[in-house]
Amino acid sequence: MDFFDSYHWGTTKKLCSIVGTWPFHAGYQRKICGILVFSIVQSIYIVEIFRLIEVRGQLTETLDCFPVFIYHSVVQIKITNSYVNINKVKNLLLRVKSDWKSNLDNSEIELLKSENRLYKIIMDIYIMGCFSISIIYICEPMVPILLDVIMPLNESRPRVLPFPTQYFVNPKIHFNKLYAHQFLVNWTAITAFFAFDALYVAFVQHACTMFTIIGNRLKNLTADNDQNESGINALVICIKMHKDLLKFTTLLEEHYTNYFLFMLGVIVLMLSATGFQFVVMENDAFEKIRIVWYGTGQITHLFFLSYFGEKLIEHSETVNESLCAAKWYSFPQKMKILFMIMMMRSKSVSSLTAGKIYVMSVANFGAVMKSSFSYFTVLTSAQ
Repeated sequence: MDFFDSYHWGTTKKLCSIVGTWPFHAGYQRKICGILVFSIVQSIYIVEIFRLIEVRGQLTETLDCFPVFIYHSVVQIKITNSYVNINKVKNLLLRVKSDWKSNLDNSEIELLKSENRLYKIIMDIYIMGCFSISIIYICEPMVPILLDVIMPLNESRPRVLPFPTQYFVNPKIHFNKLYAHQFLVNWTAITAFFAFDALYVAFVQHACTMFTIIGNRLKNLTADNDQNESGINALVICIKMHKDLLKFTTLLEEHYTNYFLFMLGVIVLMLSATGFQFVVMENDAFEKIRIVWYGTGQITHLFFLSYFGEKLIEHSETVNESLCAAKWYSFPQKMKILFMIMMMRSKSVSSLTAGKIYVMSVANFGAVMKSSFSYFTVLTSAQ
């Protein structure tokens, strides 16, 4: 059985395979899946642009279209980023596989397994939560149809499509076909969304666990280990592991930094527009519920990405903390020199940034929320 078919990686591999971003599949298979997924999402993107052109100059109608349009833009960027950086993803996955197959002892393998079980639980909760939000959002337009059956009126209740679009056909006559199209787009987009995030979390989780393993090894180094150069050899192995892990986190940063920069900008816009939508919706209870769920999804997504960025920072600091906690002063001179070199390098923590200017962390998550609220206040005052 392939390593990535295991319990810990199986779901991530399946999601990436569906959207054509799993680098170990044949080129033609990835291209077919990728083109199909991209085309489906692009199909809604085009009719949303037509709708934005149609309502230009009308603030309320434009902001009604804007959040969903930006959401699909984010999905497009996720997909494009995965395709463009497919070789980086492959190298990261090979590094993960190599670490699992390396000379780790049983306790370290168990630590990797337990952390991956935790990762799978977190991802399952995240996926189920976001799926529930997506279901509520896409199924809300079906409520008037059900009410027409359960509590009919003299005339049919108005039918509204989930996403504001302009198909240049009569939506009342072709409602079922248009709804089926948007239903397909919704599930395709959310699958691509999860595939990208699942891979991100898996990489960060692996890096965090490897930092912990290196830290534990450094703590357990003692002066007695210097017999037959075993102490120096153990320290050299830690230095090599740390060097390889820093290369891994650097490659991880290169893969995600441009995406994070774009995402932060659009999330601020989406949250501001969503808050404005909620305020201007006076009596439409169903629409307000949908907007609340949509806003909740945006906040959850940003916190999710920021939390794992924070986790990477904290775990990368454990190497320096372990070096300081070790009894290095009792080591022979050769080990002290190596210790000092590693201590100097470990002072610089690993982090994920947005365009090299914004660090993904919980503290900065709060700053983004404050900025979104400020823009929302400006919009409501300008109404």
